[in-house]
Amino acid sequence: MNEPIFIHSDVGKSISSIKSLGFKVDTKNLQQSIYDFLISFAKKDASRLIFPAFNYNYGNTQEFKVLEDEIEVGSLPTWVYKTQKFNRTAIPFYSVLSINELGIESDNLINPFGEQSFFQKLFEKDGKIFFLGAPFRSNTFIHFVEEMVNNGPIYRYKKRFDGKIIFGNIKKNVLFEMHVRPKNTFLDYDWDRLERELIENNLLKKYKGLDQLKLIKARELFFYWKKQIENDPFYLLNDFSKEYMFKATDKGTKRLELEDFE
Repeated sequence: MNEPIFIHSDVGKSISSIKSLGFKVDTKNLQQSIYDFLISFAKKDASRLIFPAFNYNYGNTQEFKVLEDEIEVGSLPTWVYKTQKFNRTAIPFYSVLSINELGIESDNLINPFGEQSFFQKLFEKDGKIFFLGAPFRSNTFIHFVEEMVNNGPIYRYKKRFDGKIIFGNIKKNVLFEMHVRPKNTFLDYDWDRLERELIENNLLKKYKGLDQLKLIKARELFFYWKKQIENDPFYLLNDFSKEYMFKATDKGTKRLELEDFE
């Protein structure tokens, strides 16, 4: 895979930017217009494009129907899956779309942000994250960084979601585990500050100077946030969440446990 591009998109908010770059926009098929722009951006190599295909029902059903479950993160990935030759990874919650086989195994314990995940491959291949009209807070790479630093975030706890992956008539039992948001607590990230700091450090960059089109290299983001988290395990959180979690973790000395919340 040549330098993958992971795309978080909001079609409506990106159209004016695409127009300003001189791309024709078909008002009857905005998704096609955006996709054509992305093909051009990827130097006509569609295999570089990766789209989120997230679906959050698995937490309730413990079943992920790869071919059938709705993509819940926008119209562009949905359109791509229905009209282009993209495959969906068999990873509950955080599946992605790609043309090439990503080599993500689901035979062992699945962690969607672990060492065998798509996000690890995005890091290894020196990929880019492209915010195409989408807000910076859509950046799920944040959970990969959390997972890889200090044995996972101290303010989340591990939870098992063992279940089934269903691909047509084929059913497969899977083991699944990830760090989750503590139940009945307030936890959020300081997205505005995080975005501002990355821009100030020339890591998050506007494409062609356009506010609605922003890019960042996955490796650069990883190492910048890794350094900050190693100095302050609550670095990513907003002030309210940081204060709450500082107390909940006994001043950062005790990891949260599932038994304390569920």
